[in-house]
Amino acid sequence: MLSFPDVSSFTILLSLFWFLFYWIFGGVFFAFVAILRLARMRKVRFSCLFSVLSVVCAVGAAVTGARWAGPSLDLCASAEGIAEFPFLLACGFAGVLSAMLLWTGILLLGGFFFFEISRRKDRSWLASFENKRD
Repeated sequence: MLSFPDVSSFTILLSLFWFLFYWIFGGVFFAFVAILRLARMRKVRFSCLFSVLSVVCAVGAAVTGARWAGPSLDLCASAEGIAEFPFLLACGFAGVLSAMLLWTGILLLGGFFFFEISRRKDRSWLASFENKRD
């Protein structure tokens, strides 16, 4: 069995990586959604809520990935001559990737929820401009 410091340092590094991944690519995704919907929204509220959600999902993905990859990592670590770091990474890849995909779905659902509660009720600037032309 892998020792606790190995798993905790792996989880911390994975959490940091997933947070940056979720925060950057999720932010770009929801920026495109906001542009396509032409919706006015409270950007500060959405940004704060989405940042907190990204941290929660990153930690959740790292902990879940470490748990799901644990049995295969133990099996690889116990094999003779295969306890090298790249082989350990390859052994736990499916569990880590599955957890990342699961938590990406949770991030998207939560992001759309936060997007809806951050929308303003007044019309967008484009709709008011079109009414002035008529």
